[in-house]
Amino acid sequence: MRNRPAIIAVAVAAAVATPVVAHAGTDAPAPAPAAATTGDPQGIVGGEDAAEGAYPWMAHLTVAFKSGSKGCGATLLSKDIVLTAQQCLAEDKERGKPTGVTADIGQLDHTEAEEAGTRRVGARYLLGGGVGAGDWAVVKLTKSIKAKSFPVLPADEAFDAKKTMRALGWGSTKEGGKPVRNLQEVDLPVVSAKVCGKNADNEICAGDLAEGGVDTCTGDGGGPLLASGAGKTWVQVGITSHGVGCGRKDKPGHYTKVSAFTAKIQAAITLLEGEAAKTTA
Repeated sequence: MRNRPAIIAVAVAAAVATPVVAHAGTDAPAPAPAAATTGDPQGIVGGEDAAEGAYPWMAHLTVAFKSGSKGCGATLLSKDIVLTAQQCLAEDKERGKPTGVTADIGQLDHTEAEEAGTRRVGARYLLGGGVGAGDWAVVKLTKSIKAKSFPVLPADEAFDAKKTMRALGWGSTKEGGKPVRNLQEVDLPVVSAKVCGKNADNEICAGDLAEGGVDTCTGDGGGPLLASGAGKTWVQVGITSHGVGCGRKDKPGHYTKVSAFTAKIQAAITLLEGEAAKTTA
């Protein structure tokens, strides 16, 4: 059952959705960091460095807990709204509820955001249903930020039929590896809905089933899966959610199908009193 999410204050220990099995982010140094497993959501495998200025809306989230923090990918949808994965902000069964969120926006090396003046703090957020049932979350920023462009949300399933899509992230470049400082990009072949299994209505699956070697990986969770739209527009068709290992044959990555949740995402933005995202229609 999909429940309507409730507004949650990031800076206080408020109630959040039931934690999911997988963890979308990489852990920063902490006394007791959560261990990564082969079932974790996916860093970019088989990709390359992104070009300067190509993705001015790409964001890196740092989600703080009482003990340590973890990193996730995200996208700036409008001047004060960030889209990421639900599991990035859900309660952690080992470390409890998030105590704060910061977003580093528009920098290839996300650690340079503070100096560049593009670091923002999250004020409130709304959560979707979680892995397989709506792995999305919307964060309202305390202070707006300008960007040269924004990705748009799909108004329908038309872009879900694209044969190739692009993923972005700062995660591991190989299974068991460490996150990287420079933003990576990779083009992924989309696989049939049958491969996604029981959650095909809510997920898109992508990866090279025959050869492997291209994928998202640990630390990329919450980042975008993109299709090219009109002109130079990017359409965010997916949100990096989960997978088995990184770049394995017959084990594609799973991405939240944004078209199935565009209306709910826009409704959440309205509840947060943020600026609405643009859509393809």
